[in-house]
Amino acid sequence: MKQILSYIVVILVFLGGLALIFFVANVAAQIVGVVTATGAVFACVFTLVRDGMQRYHELYMQEQNQAFLLGAMSHMANITFDKH
Repeated sequence: MKQILSYIVVILVFLGGLALIFFVANVAAQIVGVVTATGAVFACVFTLVRDGMQRYHELYMQEQNQAFLLGAMSHMANITFDKH
């Protein structure tokens, strides 16, 4: 939910920048709009990369945990089989 909210905020900032560019006749306000829209695009790309890296890290940690559990269970199964 937090990620969706951050995307919505970035999109709203981008649309606000576009509104300043196209609907305001003042050149200074249009420059502010360009800077705002450009910043929103960079923020969106940064958020996408950050979320992708976080997902990759979660998958890697889950894979390592499963490999550890499989190794531990294999050892316990060998010990139990040897005792019986």
